Amino acid sequence: MRACVLSKAILLSVRTSMPVPSVSSLQSSWRIALSSAIGGPAAGRTGILTKEPGSAPPGRAPRLPPSLKLPATRGLAVNQNAMALSGGILAAFSSEVPSLGRRDNDALGEACELYAGGRHAEALVKFDSVLSRNAGDPNVSSGRAAALVAMGRCLEAIDALDCVIAASPGHYCARLNRGCALCCLDRPLEALREFGVAAGLAPREPAPHVNTATVLAELGRASEAIVSLDRAAALDPTSAAIHLDRGGVLLRLDRHGDALEAYARAASLDAGNPHAHLGRGRALNHLERHDAALECLDLSVGLLPGSASAHCGRGVALFGLGDLEGALAAFERAASLDAGNVNALLGRGHMLAVLGRPVDALDSLERAERQITTRKVPASGVAA
Repeated sequence: MRACVLSKAILLSVRTSMPVPSVSSLQSSWRIALSSAIGGPAAGRTGILTKEPGSAPPGRAPRLPPSLKLPATRGLAVNQNAMALSGGILAAFSSEVPSLGRRDNDALGEACELYAGGRHAEALVKFDSVLSRNAGDPNVSSGRAAALVAMGRCLEAIDALDCVIAASPGHYCARLNRGCALCCLDRPLEALREFGVAAGLAPREPAPHVNTATVLAELGRASEAIVSLDRAAALDPTSAAIHLDRGGVLLRLDRHGDALEAYARAASLDAGNPHAHLGRGRALNHLERHDAALECLDLSVGLLPGSASAHCGRGVALFGLGDLEGALAAFERAASLDAGNVNALLGRGHMLAVLGRPVDALDSLERAERQITTRKVPASGVAA
């Protein structure tokens, strides 16, 4: 049914926390810059570089500071996942809702298309119109709630969904949408319960497992999250988006080789997806295969030039190859695209410090520190 089509595609509206460098790494950068400012041998003291800037021991690139390995940004994968599921499910389900007439079925289809295209306010108007002629219809009500969640009106959505579930406790779409609304309200444990119920009601659907994994990853339970994503991938092995999510969680688990395989699978399924190439580049940087990483990141930048994350990844790869000037240019480009990107600011600070420009380095590091303080980043380097 078209209303179920819509709610299967709903974007999981949890707060996105961009992983950022650790406080200890920021302090290391400060030591470099301050040491340079007073004329001390900064690189030798920190262990980041053991020779003059730009040089490296024979056959070995300069060691990359842990903070610059850029852990996976879960939010990108989640957003991509929602959009990918939307397109596939809309194409697969075309049956009409038996309780509605032709006119309202057509209107419901238009509402679903508007929602899938991101035009949530217009979709809500369409749902309201259909609901005015079909009061209490659970499919229309669930679709309307999906639009409300996408617009951030989650309390209204939960009220509507509670009415649907009271009348139809086994309504899969209502359970799935209610879980998404609970995530939006920062009630993750309740959301997990709803996604579990939804998975039991529709055991062949990957969406509840993907959403469960997203919440578990947000809670720092990455080992459990990968189990849910493996289930989702088994149900829909041709979804590039699910493999993107798998890659991000595997990076969190420091399973860099497995993450590379997941991102490579996503790229093979959707060669034009910049996030797949970005993920490959990140995994390759972790594996210190910086030449290959740079190729992947150049592909990502070519597909999405405005991605600060891709330019940060290029900075990491160029630093690993000993090209400090090139790395600096990449981090500066990232900072110009996203002035609050902590990885860009910290990377820029690192490069300026080792290149002997302590005043500029301190300015960049101060900005990074302000961002970290504002985001209340704990010692682990992951935003709270």
